Amino acid sequence: MIRSYNPIEAKDVTLDQGDRAIFLKVKAKQKDLFQNFPYLTAMDEVRKEVRKEKAALINRQNYAAYCFRDIHYPKVTAEEYFRWIQQNARACGFPLRITEANKDIIKALALYFSKDYRAEGYGLDLEKGLIIFGGIGCGKTYTMKAVRTNPSAAFLLVPCSDISDAYTQDGVEALEKYATPAKGRPNPFNGDTQYGWCYDDLGTEETSSNYGNRRNVMAEVIQKAYNRPDLKGRIHITTNLDPDQIEAIYGPRVRSRMREMFNQLAFPDEIGDLRK
Repeated sequence: MIRSYNPIEAKDVTLDQGDRAIFLKVKAKQKDLFQNFPYLTAMDEVRKEVRKEKAALINRQNYAAYCFRDIHYPKVTAEEYFRWIQQNARACGFPLRITEANKDIIKALALYFSKDYRAEGYGLDLEKGLIIFGGIGCGKTYTMKAVRTNPSAAFLLVPCSDISDAYTQDGVEALEKYATPAKGRPNPFNGDTQYGWCYDDLGTEETSSNYGNRRNVMAEVIQKAYNRPDLKGRIHITTNLDPDQIEAIYGPRVRSRMREMFNQLAFPDEIGDLRK
């Protein structure tokens, strides 16, 4: 009699007692196997999750390598930056019109912010910030908005009245905030994430009070910024005031420090109020 080692396929074969024992043993193992299918399915799911996690890890590693790669920023000339100012103003909707009256100012700013030593021909020290003088509506704010992203040191523009209001609400913390470098997304020209400040419309703020403590807010902010080496050349101001009015409002100490901190640029009187 032939003993079958594949009893499932040899169903018609007559089995003796020994063969029957082997057959039943194999059937039992098969039953156990089928009962364990849920376990095998779960293992497949685990393998899928492991593969997903591995793929995600590889993606994270590749992204980290991309983020920390060496980026080489090309040097931007003053002429290229001048064209960029024009295009950026139009793209952002700034009503900045470059005319014969303000063209020299925009050229000077293009030279200054591209660290071109020809800026010295306009009386600009590349290590100092800027104070922009001009009448109401001559375009000071829009001009500084157009150049706040630049190849040397980007800055954020904040109205002085907002700083005064922030002191009323937050106290001394507001003074510290606006006399400390700000953080922002990387400058597209050089990748720098540290930003300076432009205090817009100096002289329009009011003397502020916080819990009864009245302070000349901008005088204190300017003096705090003066004492920050990391803000050297990164602070700018626009104002309708003349130097004598600045001294009368903020005191001779502040005016003296401002002479050390800022280059002076003035919009010509003939520009007039462009808002008319």
